Amino acid sequence: MVDSGRTHYFIDDQVGQKFPGIRKLNHPLSVRIANGGTIHCCQELPNCTWWMQGYNFRSDFGILPLGLYDVILGMDWLEFFSPMQID
Repeated sequence: MVDSGRTHYFIDDQVGQKFPGIRKLNHPLSVRIANGGTIHCCQELPNCTWWMQGYNFRSDFGILPLGLYDVILGMDWLEFFSPMQID
């Protein structure tokens, strides 16, 4: 999922737990969710290497219970890696 209002990257907690290198955040991140509520991100998977359609990337992923999604990519990713316009 790409969230046009996000500048952070998130990975589902069930998926993220499968990777080594998870660390606790010194300052939890408050994240506003679609229903207007807030959840706290207390862990991250730093410097994670991932790929999409033949391109490799490296990002820090916050770990959250995302449910139906494996990852949420921030809009900055699209702006940096693709000539794309979103309306």
